[in-house]
Amino acid sequence: ERVAYLKQLRETDAAKARALLEESWNGEASEARADLLSALETNLSLDDESFLEHALEDKKKDVRKTAASLLNSLPDSKLVQRMTERAKRFVIHKPAGMLGLKKAELEITLPETFEKDWAKDGIEQKSVPYGMGEKAWWLKQILERVPPNIWGEPKIISSVSKEWQQLFRDACRSATLTFRDLSWARYFLPDEAMMNLLPLEEKQSYVMNQISSMQGSIKVGDSLWQSLMNLPQPWSAELE
Repeated sequence: ERVAYLKQLRETDAAKARALLEESWNGEASEARADLLSALETNLSLDDESFLEHALEDKKKDVRKTAASLLNSLPDSKLVQRMTERAKRFVIHKPAGMLGLKKAELEITLPETFEKDWAKDGIEQKSVPYGMGEKAWWLKQILERVPPNIWGEPKIISSVSKEWQQLFRDACRSATLTFRDLSWARYFLPDEAMMNLLPLEEKQSYVMNQISSMQGSIKVGDSLWQSLMNLPQPWSAELE
């Protein structure tokens, strides 16, 4: 009930809701802090950054994780700046050569050690996904937390070595969803999650173009069918 109240208050007076949480914070049970903190997602802004940075120091892992997740959705936050600095240590941008004889590329290296301040910002040291190396896991988490446009145009993905291209692509996909970057979202189409980022008119236009260029009928369950079904109805006259 308290979380619902905070969310409702955030709709009309975000600063007051945050102030109420700050006043009671030290007396809150650790089990409740993460849920209460999640209410700040409503009308989240850089005005909340100072309090969320303080929450990154909390003893409870769930609280730190929630704070990091909220800060990471703010492109101009200090956390995103820290992540960007880290990412650029391991992904080196090599510019195109003169006269276009050599294309721009990204060179990826893995971190050698897990640094102390990473955990505070939400990077997991353990819990490595099956089939992935520990160092690759650390790097992927960092890359997921930086705006994808810092690397340039989405086509830069193809310049990454085959060894790390899938890791980089997957990380950029996650980052695209986090930062709602439309230019990168278009690159990943027909990914349904990316379709949901597009304005309605662009979604409809994309589906129309796909239907116009296809041969045969739409198969139930395929990506185009799913995109069509997810468009709000009633459909436009063109789709009808």
